[in-house]
Amino acid sequence: MLTLGLVILAIVFGVGALAYLASYFLLSGGKSEEQIRNKYQGSAESQSVFIKKYAEADLSKLRSFLLAAGSVIAFSTSIYALSWSDKPAQYEDLVMETVDDELAIEAPQTEQLKTPPPPPPPPVVEVVEDDEILDDAPKFQDTEIDNDEEVAMDNTPVELEKEEKVVEPEIFTIVEDMPRFKGCETVSANDVTNCTNAEIMKFISKNIVYPPMALENDIEGKVFVRFVVNEKGEVTDVTVAKSADKLLDNAAVALVKTMPKFTPGKQRGKAVRVQYIIPINFKIG
Repeated sequence: MLTLGLVILAIVFGVGALAYLASYFLLSGGKSEEQIRNKYQGSAESQSVFIKKYAEADLSKLRSFLLAAGSVIAFSTSIYALSWSDKPAQYEDLVMETVDDELAIEAPQTEQLKTPPPPPPPPVVEVVEDDEILDDAPKFQDTEIDNDEEVAMDNTPVELEKEEKVVEPEIFTIVEDMPRFKGCETVSANDVTNCTNAEIMKFISKNIVYPPMALENDIEGKVFVRFVVNEKGEVTDVTVAKSADKLLDNAAVALVKTMPKFTPGKQRGKAVRVQYIIPINFKIG
């Protein structure tokens, strides 16, 4: 706003100076004050009590000129003020920063062993004397089977219900053959990570859209986005690992979801799920 005020002030002073010079030449015709006095000395104009000014000092002749000059000043300053913008029309320096060799990699998850519960305490055995009779002693019923008696046997097999366990595929962070981004299909195994990181940065820089509302409110920040490349090379499970602002978070997640399919990563020759975390930095230049 300070720059806008200085520009308008310079325009006003410039046009005012031009108007003054134009008024001076229109009134006096370039003559000095002494020359004007000598011109009218002894004439009726200098002696008349009804004429208060010489023709060269009559400002009423400049009424139209001053009105037009004032209109030009007001119109030009208004147009300039309305079209002024103190914010850049576009953002710059949109940088994708990475952690630990361009991409942040979390430590592989290890299986946690569940500790079995402690065994129940042994039953308490009550010792009684030989001559003591327990009233609540259990009674057993004798069951006798004659040899001639036929006993019906049920040979129907009993099917035991098996508990179905849902086994979710393991998610890796480092595998023998890392996923390959579009354009890195033919590079050597040693250069896959660097190539994929570089191509992801190019994709982010080319396709990122700065949220207009965040741009208007000067909102900046770095968003860390987590996603998984599944066995088919598709980008899935896109979430925010570290938030900066809701507007920036939504823009970063929406961008990552539009990434093309990868060549899936492999562990021991089998396609597996691989997790990535990438930071996207939103910065207004």
